[in-house]
Amino acid sequence: MTDEFFYGVTLSSSHQSETWDPEAKAEYPRSNKLVIRQALLGPDAKPDELNVIQVEAMSLQEAVKLPVAVLKVGESRHVRLDIEFPDAPVTFTLVQGSGPVHLIGHHLLGALLEEFEDMEEMEEEMLDEEEGDDSQFKEDENKRKGAGKRKPNEDEDNEER
Repeated sequence: MTDEFFYGVTLSSSHQSETWDPEAKAEYPRSNKLVIRQALLGPDAKPDELNVIQVEAMSLQEAVKLPVAVLKVGESRHVRLDIEFPDAPVTFTLVQGSGPVHLIGHHLLGALLEEFEDMEEMEEEMLDEEEGDDSQFKEDENKRKGAGKRKPNEDEDNEER
């Protein structure tokens, strides 16, 4: 079971960086995922100023820093992102411009660890049952194939009649 909550943060010259790290908080004992849907330039943004948002997150082996959005009044006030971050921490930084830039998305809370263990047990049981079903299916199939075959003597007997 997954619970979904709104997530939003505003980056500006006075608040240039924000880190999402629910695993550092004891109140979230479940698995977490962050999905950023879009970045919006606020109405107070300065004309002709580029606003660049960078994200820092873990890849398979190391931290990666990449720009994810470039916004400018008169050209692009919003951008659709749809980026998922399955692992915390994730840091968003306004590396250029003064904003304000609003990042909007969802914080997904997954199942408790005990629920994952229960699901693994259920999956193993289902696989065991399916293997049993497959062997029964093969036995039935072999019986049908055997019933359709005639012994060579039967064919000769039928021809003689």
